[in-house]
Amino acid sequence: MRTASAMCAVSAMDAIAADEASSEAGGQAANDTARSRQAGARAIEGFLAMARAFTPAAMQPLGERRRAVDLVVLSDVHLGTRSCKAESLVRYLDGISPSELVLNGDILDLREIHKGYWPESHGEVVRRILAFADAGVPVYYVTGNHDEVLRPFSLYRSGNLHLVDALERTLAGKRTWIVHGDAIEETMKTPRLLRSIGCVVYHALRGIDRRATEIGRGIGARPPSLVRFVKRFKKALAHIARYEDTCARIAAERGFDTIVTGHIHFPNHRTIRPDPHGAASVQYLNSGDWVDSMSSLEWHQGEWSVVRAAAAETRSARREQADGACAEPAVDEAAVGV
Repeated sequence: MRTASAMCAVSAMDAIAADEASSEAGGQAANDTARSRQAGARAIEGFLAMARAFTPAAMQPLGERRRAVDLVVLSDVHLGTRSCKAESLVRYLDGISPSELVLNGDILDLREIHKGYWPESHGEVVRRILAFADAGVPVYYVTGNHDEVLRPFSLYRSGNLHLVDALERTLAGKRTWIVHGDAIEETMKTPRLLRSIGCVVYHALRGIDRRATEIGRGIGARPPSLVRFVKRFKKALAHIARYEDTCARIAAERGFDTIVTGHIHFPNHRTIRPDPHGAASVQYLNSGDWVDSMSSLEWHQGEWSVVRAAAAETRSARREQADGACAEPAVDEAAVGV
C-alpha cells in the first residue's frame, strides 16, 4: 500500500514525464516548449512541497555538533528504490555542515519511483537536503541517467536549489568539471547487449544482497555484498578503469584539470595521464553511491577526500562516547587507485 508521500512523489514525477512527452508529441514549437517547462516547474515545486509537508521535521539544527565541510558531493542515492541506504545517508547528512552541496545525479530514481516505494527515510533525505537550501547553503542537483527526465528543465531554480546538467568550479586554481558521467560512458560504445546483460545481472545481485541483509539482521550477522565482490572481477575492474580513463581524456580535451563524476557506483580518487607520452595529468574523482558504497566526496581546506559513511559513523560514535565531540571523517584510502 502506498503512503501519502509516495503517491505525491509519483504524481508529481508522472506530471513531469507527461509534460515532456506532450512537448515532444506536439512538435518543437517554442510556445509548446515554454508551456512544458512551466508545467514541469510546477510539478517540481509540487514535489518539493510534498517533501516538506510529509516528512517529520525532527533533525539536528545546522551548525550543532556537525563537521564543517567546504563542498560535499553525493551521487547515485536512488531514492524511490529498495536498494537505497537512506538511513545511512540521513545519519551522514546530520553530521555535516557544508558550505555547498552538489547532488551529482541519480538522487531520485525516476525509472522506479512509479512503483510507489517511498518510506519515511527517503522523505527524510529530501527534507534534510531542502533544510540545507533553506539555511542558505547552495544546493546543485546535477541530472543523471536515472533522473534524465529532469534534463529539459535544467537551469530551474528555487531559492538556493539549482537544477543543472553539469557544473564548473575553480578549486585551488584547478578547473573542475562536475558531471554525472552517463554521457561519457555512452562515448565508450560498449555493445548495447552487453550493457543490458550487465544491468540484469547487477539488479539480480542487488536483490540477493537485499534479501541476505534482511536475513542477516534477523540473526545479528552482516553478510558480504555480492555486488562488491563482482566489482573486483578482472573484467569489471577493466571496464571501470576504461571509464575513468575516458573521463580523464574528455576532461583534458575540454581544458579541465579535475573531473568529478558518479554513475558507476565505484568511489575513487586517481591521478590519470590521458596521454602516456605527455606530462599533463587529470585528477579523477568518483563519489560512489548510497546503494553499495555509502560514500561521498568532500573538498575541505584545499583537499579532496573519499569518505565512507559507515566508517565515519563508527569513528564518530566512538569519539562521542569518549568526549562528546564529532569525529573527523574516515578517508577511504583503499579507494585511491584501481
